[in-house]
Amino acid sequence: MANSDIAAYGDLAKMIDVALVAPDLSESDVARGCETAKQYGIGWVTLRPADVQLASQWLKGSAVIPVAAVSYPHGRRPPRSKNYETRDMLQRGARSIETPLNLGKVVSRQFQYVEMELIQMVQEATAPARRSRSRSSSLS
Repeated sequence: MANSDIAAYGDLAKMIDVALVAPDLSESDVARGCETAKQYGIGWVTLRPADVQLASQWLKGSAVIPVAAVSYPHGRRPPRSKNYETRDMLQRGARSIETPLNLGKVVSRQFQYVEMELIQMVQEATAPARRSRSRSSSLS
């Protein structure tokens, strides 16, 4: 295999996402998914909120980015809940947030509402004072 093939593979692998969000995954399934992502140089792993803290520890030292799925799968939670979950996931080790749009609001053509939700989530994710706070309990 030529060096250009290896570089091409590495570039492609960094664009792949391993989605570990199925409700029936065990902790060992998530651990295997994280190990597979590290082994193949996958770009990121999307995780259920309950798995973010542990998976972030498993992925530490690798180039794989732990991503939290906020308000997954339907995006129907109210903005305040999404904002809290965003902040909490970042504090627990997520380095990126993935969230579905509130489809009911999109279908109802309430685009300003959807835009405001996303703006608020970005503000939560980028607020340095909030992001750097430490948690008093790892399981709270």
